[in-house]
Amino acid sequence: MDNIERQEYLREHLFYELLMLRYTLGRIKNNVTQILWNALFESFCLHARNLYGFLRNERDNRNVIASDYIDQFTCGRQNKIAGTMDRLNQQLLHLGKRRYQSGEEKLDTSDAIEIAKWIEEGIKKFSEELRDPYVGHWKQDDADPSNADKTASLAETPSQSNNPTFLLSRTTSAGRTEAIVIDSKEKHPSAE
Repeated sequence: MDNIERQEYLREHLFYELLMLRYTLGRIKNNVTQILWNALFESFCLHARNLYGFLRNERDNRNVIASDYIDQFTCGRQNKIAGTMDRLNQQLLHLGKRRYQSGEEKLDTSDAIEIAKWIEEGIKKFSEELRDPYVGHWKQDDADPSNADKTASLAETPSQSNNPTFLLSRTTSAGRTEAIVIDSKEKHPSAE
């Protein structure tokens, strides 16, 4: 990836991951039905795993990581939630043989809060260390779900294959409101 592609990645993909992590965490804290909680929690875990890998610099030529932007970036205290993330992988992201059966072993809202706190600390550190040519393309505070709820719209009925466009708003440091358009350009096969 060149610098322009990395800038676009920050504005679109990293922004989206953080926005959805925050949104789903906020929703699972509310009193919702069990099936809705499950769906929101699974979504939270997907975005948490993506951000965890990004911040931990899990080297894989297919993924973008924090050190692609900041040489030698480390988010610190990775072992603080390593066990929780291992449980997340076992419980939700794989049909593994060690999938937990009892409620005591399963992740819950308090685990999500712990994971989100670690990610927010890592994102804050990433934001503070980010320099040109990327710093102007990343504003972690803009990934605010309350803005998405007020102004989000979809270009068409959302599905896995039609790549919806999200329109959000944010307030600039000069006090102006500007639109943020997240338009996925990747084509995905139909989920049929």
